[in-house]
Amino acid sequence: MFLFAEVGHENIVAALLDFRSNLLNWILLIGLLIWAIKKYLPSFIAQRQQAINNELELAIKTRKEAELALAGQKEKIEKAEQEAEQIVLEAKQAAARMSEDLKQQTETDIAELRKKFEMAAHNEKQAAILEMRSIVAKAAIKLTEENLRSNLTEKNKTKIAHEFMGELSKIGSSSMNDESVNSRNDHDHQKVANA
Repeated sequence: MFLFAEVGHENIVAALLDFRSNLLNWILLIGLLIWAIKKYLPSFIAQRQQAINNELELAIKTRKEAELALAGQKEKIEKAEQEAEQIVLEAKQAAARMSEDLKQQTETDIAELRKKFEMAAHNEKQAAILEMRSIVAKAAIKLTEENLRSNLTEKNKTKIAHEFMGELSKIGSSSMNDESVNSRNDHDHQKVANA
């Protein structure tokens, strides 16, 4: 069991190799492990802790940068939304102004067209009236000429001439009387008589 116990040569090698039964070997192993742990483990733990701390600092820095970037993006989004709202508002106002302008222009155009149509219709009406008067006057003159040719005899011609002369003398005498009262009215009567 012990390392220094009297054992056969084969038993010594077996005893040295048998760690389960050898207490000294166990103590040496534990001591060696403690020494290795004390020597290498603190530097390993310090390195590992430093690496973890570096990763934590990097994560915190990255998180702060991400938060700043997110805040910047949110601010840009808000500005973009405000600009979009402003653009939509301006577009609506421009559309309303254009609609109103178009409505007024349409009303003005319609009023001008209505005036032109009314003027054209009036002109056409006047032209038609003048043409009808001309046609009627020509027809009346023709009918009168034909009527006079068929009804006018020597006796009728003399009678018409006497009546015409009588009318002229009446107009002439009444115009002289009126001239002393009102020369202007006399002038108008002469115009009427001459007409």
